[in-house]
Amino acid sequence: MAEPLVTILCICYNQEKYIADALESFVKQKTTFPFEILIGDDCSSDRTVEIIKEYQQQHSNIKLIARQKNLGVCANFFDLAEKVTSKYVALCEGDDYWIDDLKLEKQVKALELHPEVTLCFHTVKVLEQEKEVELFPTDKMIKGKELNLDLLKQYNFIQTNSVVYRWQFPKFKEKLRGVDMLPLDYIYHLFHASYGNILYLEEVMSVYRRNSGGVWSNIWTPRWFDRNAVRYLTYLNFMTNEFVKQDEVIIALFKNVIKYRKLNTNQDLTDTLSERELHKLENKFYAKCKILGLKLCRELTFGKTKQYFVKHYRINKEVHKLIMAYQGEEK
Repeated sequence: MAEPLVTILCICYNQEKYIADALESFVKQKTTFPFEILIGDDCSSDRTVEIIKEYQQQHSNIKLIARQKNLGVCANFFDLAEKVTSKYVALCEGDDYWIDDLKLEKQVKALELHPEVTLCFHTVKVLEQEKEVELFPTDKMIKGKELNLDLLKQYNFIQTNSVVYRWQFPKFKEKLRGVDMLPLDYIYHLFHASYGNILYLEEVMSVYRRNSGGVWSNIWTPRWFDRNAVRYLTYLNFMTNEFVKQDEVIIALFKNVIKYRKLNTNQDLTDTLSERELHKLENKFYAKCKILGLKLCRELTFGKTKQYFVKHYRINKEVHKLIMAYQGEEK
């Protein structure tokens, strides 16, 4: 096969119900250039690998890396990323799929016409229980706004399976080696946008399945948080270290905590404490959070991400214990 211009990176784990949809949408792509499909299966225990191998027999551009042990999302993706030799990279996880056979052709053409662009994305249809619930990004997120790195630092308006990168990974890969965090795609978006411009194509060309059994299924529930709290904290620390200013950002978090959590009472702390008491409590909260290494940033306030995080802080035993202790100290 000729050297690919584009590599499709696809990570999967126990997605036998969906992987065929993804693969079918890949092999149906009509392009004027060669592309390869690089799949990292993270030691699935169902028929995912078997289904991939069936497609592999019919399509020589599919390369499967079947892990013998579970690596986790970050390590699985990082290993695939290190194997890329192409100029462009498209992403799509095993439970999502594309719905435009010209998706790659359109995005690569746009990137070739705009050498200053390092990230091209488009609108995505979001499904829940196989029913369309919304388009992403929403108008509120992007309409009338300049889509650049500064906006992307505030919130993620780019769905994973919509992106095609002008591949910049070798420039920043050492910063990600050995790092296990969630979300991961957002970090890759930010790094790529650090080296060039962002281009948006206002077309719906892929489908994102929400709550399909992937890592983001049942997000913010106690079970999800028990499994992923450390990786999510790692992501927040990474964000503040790499992309945003580290000032007294815990204060904003504290305000969300008292707003969205009622702790072990039926009253909001703002109803029971004076302004002076709140300020004192705020300072203690900030000092303890710094000790815990929770360097969060006030810029991460858009949308639901941060609000949901603090809303379910109780699931993280250490932080829950910390907050409950504060309430007791101030009584």
